Amino acid sequence: MSRLATKLVDIAEKITELSSATSAVPATAGTDLTVEEDETPGVVEILAEGEQAITTIVEITEAVTPVMERFGELAEEATGRLHAADARGAGFAGRLRETERFATELAEPASEIERLGQQYAAELVKLDPAVLTLIDLAANADADEVEDAEKFFNSMRELTGAAGGAIVHLETFVSQLDGMTALSRGLRKPLRQMKSGLRGFIDGRALMDEWDRRIAEVSRDNEPEDEPPAS
Repeated sequence: MSRLATKLVDIAEKITELSSATSAVPATAGTDLTVEEDETPGVVEILAEGEQAITTIVEITEAVTPVMERFGELAEEATGRLHAADARGAGFAGRLRETERFATELAEPASEIERLGQQYAAELVKLDPAVLTLIDLAANADADEVEDAEKFFNSMRELTGAAGGAIVHLETFVSQLDGMTALSRGLRKPLRQMKSGLRGFIDGRALMDEWDRRIAEVSRDNEPEDEPPAS
């Protein structure tokens, strides 16, 4: 997830750069707004919330890595203890003791992964309007802003690409957790918490796919038309 965090930092910088373009957004004609319209966030509010959300998302992607590493360490240690119990001839009673110990050790990291995944999903929903707004702003960039807009598009493509790679690994990991739930009743709760948290990361791909689609659409619209061949 460290590569993803790096790309998110880059996107945060692009948000700061492009948000200066909000001065070019035309104001809504007239001032006769309904109560609902009056409460609708404007571009500045949307970008400010997105800026805060991306800061939090960076922190989450950095925080989840050591927790996942801790899970790997605990699983390796538990496997070693199971092999040792088998070598002693402890039988299934010995395996059960070690499995229950593993479940107890997993309680804290599993709860943390669940919390981080839920927080990531919530912050990504806050970021989504800002990204879509910036895509629209970049699509209407003036000639002197085209370079910044293209940098933003490239950063977004790299972000979604990095996220896609991480998600593939997470999906494989979740499928492995499914197989582990049959080992012991005691493992089901922490594994269920881990799956719930990891789903928060995985499901965010739907929003990123929409960002990719909108960027591709805007990029096609902005492509210069081919000049007709000389007669």
